[in-house]
Amino acid sequence: MDNPIWSSATELTTAFRLGNLTPVEVLTEISRQAERVAPVLNPFQTVRFDMALAEAEEATTRWRNQRPCGPLDGVPITIKDTVDLAGWPTLKGSLLTDASVPARTDAPSVASLKRAGAVIFAKTTTPEFAWKSLTQSRRNGATRTPWDVTRNAGGSTGGGAAAVAAGLGPIAHGTDGGGSLRMPPSYCGVVGIKPTNGSIPFLPQSGPSARMVVEGPIARNVADAALALDVMRQPDRRDPLCLPYDPESWYPASRPDLTSLTFAYAPGFAGAQASPGTLAVIDEALRLLRQAGATIIEVGSVIPPMRERFEPFWLASMAQALRSIPEDKRDLVDPKLVEIGLSGMSIGPEAIWQGLQHQLDLTAELATFHETHRFLITPTMLDTAPAADLPYHEGAYTRWSATTYVLPANTTGQPALTLPAGLADDLPVGLQIMARRYDDRALIAAGAAVEARLAFSTPHPVLLGRLAGINQKSHH
Repeated sequence: MDNPIWSSATELTTAFRLGNLTPVEVLTEISRQAERVAPVLNPFQTVRFDMALAEAEEATTRWRNQRPCGPLDGVPITIKDTVDLAGWPTLKGSLLTDASVPARTDAPSVASLKRAGAVIFAKTTTPEFAWKSLTQSRRNGATRTPWDVTRNAGGSTGGGAAAVAAGLGPIAHGTDGGGSLRMPPSYCGVVGIKPTNGSIPFLPQSGPSARMVVEGPIARNVADAALALDVMRQPDRRDPLCLPYDPESWYPASRPDLTSLTFAYAPGFAGAQASPGTLAVIDEALRLLRQAGATIIEVGSVIPPMRERFEPFWLASMAQALRSIPEDKRDLVDPKLVEIGLSGMSIGPEAIWQGLQHQLDLTAELATFHETHRFLITPTMLDTAPAADLPYHEGAYTRWSATTYVLPANTTGQPALTLPAGLADDLPVGLQIMARRYDDRALIAAGAAVEARLAFSTPHPVLLGRLAGINQKSHH
């Protein structure tokens, strides 16, 4: 495993410091891997290895002089194409956006990543306006999980998760408004962390549903994700929901012992019914945790299903998004998005008001639950990755079924992470851990302890076999 594309961000910066590796060498290897697998996986919206190479050369010089500019100096990363990166277009997976118009400024989190020395080489794919939990759009087609290229990487941070899983950068930036930092990592066998809402400044803020969105990282391990979070959570006063900065690192100096940890486990959380294969993988993971001394307490559904209380609120926010699109341009938009937006047009202000009230109620319900249970484990998804071109919001795969386990944390603003628990039929299954609001540091420590015990090897031999298959295909 000498190929640096599989090294963690912390391993890379250590190698840079010791002079065993340079940022230029790492970026060059990642660009070679991208040539082999990106045409099949489709993780990138815009790629600029030439620009990134110039930055990697500057980082190489800084490391040679032992003067790195920050904790990610020279580490190659990707940015989700829903936020601004100065000089690059922000296309949001839509045919309505113009590729010839570059963003003028950096989003706050992007500016923080740049200051830390990160080398940005690509912007990653997303469904149109990040609206659904599958990464497929008329602009880009489908983004596929490297575990099985007939299946979707999930959404809406599908490009970022597929890239990290395929060795295309150790860290990907993403956003999460309904599970988008947890669903794709679950399908791609990597780690995603949704921090407490407000931890990372998010601009521009728009509408009531903006309160549910937060940025965060995807990585191949908890330590790298925590490192990226430490960088991204520099405050910005323009965001009215931004929390005060906590200067202490969120990554634990030492991993907690599992014997000191108690987890509630809710397989039926919010009325969810995961597949037998998914539940079997989670059960085996819990057996390993118990064996290592953790206490696991099985609980019921904890909260009622989300759909009844929140569907009108969601439809109204989709209608609001549609209102901002001129009628003569709507034929360019995902027809399903238009259909759902139109169905929400008739929803009055009382339904939106009710939705906000339900949000407050749910936040109180889960806060009360967390008074007696600091951590809650659930499966991340109901099942393994769905078909790449699956029609969304029809039949079995809807906003409500796909997001059953993950959406509550957006609604309450509390932190949650997903990490790979194991494989069902050679496809990754994610385990989600939720914690109470502002308890991010404890959540990350618990996640690191669980990750160490489950010892899911990243990259996994099964995945390496699949990637080798893609490489051969692309050479014929």
